[in-house]
Amino acid sequence: VNACPFKNKKVKLVFVDSLIIYSSLNILTTCSTKSFNSSDGETLLKPGDYITNLYETTTLNNLVLFTNLGNYLFIPVHKIFEAKWKELGKHVSNLVQLQEEEKIISSYILEDDKLLTLFTKNGMVKKTTLDEYIKTKKKTGIAAITLKDGDSLAAVSLIKDEPLILITANGMSIKFDSNEITPTSRTTSGSWASTRISPPPGSWRHCVPSTRSPKSGPMPMPGQSSACAMS
Repeated sequence: VNACPFKNKKVKLVFVDSLIIYSSLNILTTCSTKSFNSSDGETLLKPGDYITNLYETTTLNNLVLFTNLGNYLFIPVHKIFEAKWKELGKHVSNLVQLQEEEKIISSYILEDDKLLTLFTKNGMVKKTTLDEYIKTKKKTGIAAITLKDGDSLAAVSLIKDEPLILITANGMSIKFDSNEITPTSRTTSGSWASTRISPPPGSWRHCVPSTRSPKSGPMPMPGQSSACAMS
């Protein structure tokens, strides 16, 4: 048996402009911008499926997914299944492992100069630097936040210095400066956001940066006015 010709040799990744398509049925695909620009019409999806996230990025970047169980999943863009714009993608389980009842609630392309804010349905909030989310890389979920019993992750927002707006199921909202949240480590629980406003447990629904750029990122779900994520 001949030895692998690439053994002990570094493989250089090629820079390619790409689009990442993520759907409601957890179909994750990347296609080149060349394929997108040369195609007419919509991308191929299964019946009842729809696009929830569309990113313009490159093969040298990384995608991070957040789940309702408070975990995150790290995926290098170059490892995502590549297809033409009108071809069907593959389920995310081909790349990462999800537990039973675990659902993807948000996803982002990692950016060096940004911070993540995480909000739980029972009113916990925390802010963490993105460096905390690239230290460990494995197929199974890694804790993004320590959840208390009966709680779940409801929303994740990628921010820098902009204000945030919290919206509850009862129609209450509050806008505050994200700098008021002290950054903590990846595995902490955060602090109570309900010191500002006191909705019933489980009523937090949205975390929306009030100055979010429309260039790329999560697309609103059907029925949502604007979305960071929703459980």
